[in-house]
Amino acid sequence: ASAITSAQRNVHNIDFAHRNLPEWSTSYSIDMYDYFNIIEDEFRPDHQYLHRQSAINAEQRAYLINAMINISRIQYYAPPTVYLAVNIVDRYLSRTTDRVQGVDLLLIGVTALMIAFKYEESGYFRFDR
Repeated sequence: ASAITSAQRNVHNIDFAHRNLPEWSTSYSIDMYDYFNIIEDEFRPDHQYLHRQSAINAEQRAYLINAMINISRIQYYAPPTVYLAVNIVDRYLSRTTDRVQGVDLLLIGVTALMIAFKYEESGYFRFDR
C-alpha cells in the first residue's frame, strides 16, 4: 500500500512563510512530510496482534496501560510520553513472534516508558523504591 503524498491530500504547507530562511530547510519540508507519512504507514502497529498473542488479552493490555499511566503520574511525565510508550508497546507486540507472558509484559511496558521518556522528556529516569 502506497502512502498518499502531501500534494494528493492537498495539505497546507505550514513552512511556506519561512521559505526564504535557509535554517528552516523549507525546500525539503514537503518531501520530509511525505516520507514521514510512508514510514508511519510502514511501522503502524497491527490492530489484530492480540489475536496472535495467545498469552495476553485486551484486559491484560488495559492493565499494563493503566500501570504505565500510574507510573507516569508518579514521575510527572507529560501525556505525549505515555502516548509514545503505548505506541512502542503496541508496535513491539504486533511484530514479535515470541509468546509474551504477564511478567514480560510489564517489563516491556516499563522499557517502553523509558524509551519514550528519553525521547520526550528532559531530565533523567528515576527508580524509587
